[in-house]
Amino acid sequence: MAVSGRLAAVRAQAPGLPFLEAAFAYAVELLDPGSAAHRRLLALEEGGSHRVELGGGLHAIEQVYRTRPPGQGRLESHFAHLDLQLVVAGEELLQLADAGRLRLVEDGRPERDVAFYAPAPVSLVHLGPGDAALVFPDDGHLSGVRAGQAALVRKTVVKVPVRNG
Repeated sequence: MAVSGRLAAVRAQAPGLPFLEAAFAYAVELLDPGSAAHRRLLALEEGGSHRVELGGGLHAIEQVYRTRPPGQGRLESHFAHLDLQLVVAGEELLQLADAGRLRLVEDGRPERDVAFYAPAPVSLVHLGPGDAALVFPDDGHLSGVRAGQAALVRKTVVKVPVRNG
């Protein structure tokens, strides 16, 4: 199941996988107000996104959006990637459920590395500035859900290829 909390805590609990280090290094840089990455994210307009190639098959999607009410959006999971989601500004709820217990409604594999599921009971994780979640392939998830009032969120999702063997 997903690991969530302050970025340093998530990093400490992450599996000892060397390919995650580049993802965490980028996340630390993004939180540094003096970094070019931080300034780039702050410059994005609402609804905007920017892809950043991190090497080794990793890439990040920096994005700015307004959170949506519960009940909007679809639970999804990925099979070729795990996600490191990091909120830099704003707050949102991340919905989580065991993908093995969900009913598949749309399978976009392998072309898009995504599967979508029918609504189901979920666990909620609150993510605020500096909070991260490491979401694994067996985690059905939906981010961008409002925590109270709608909020503008500035975040990144690092797509980390799953290495087999």
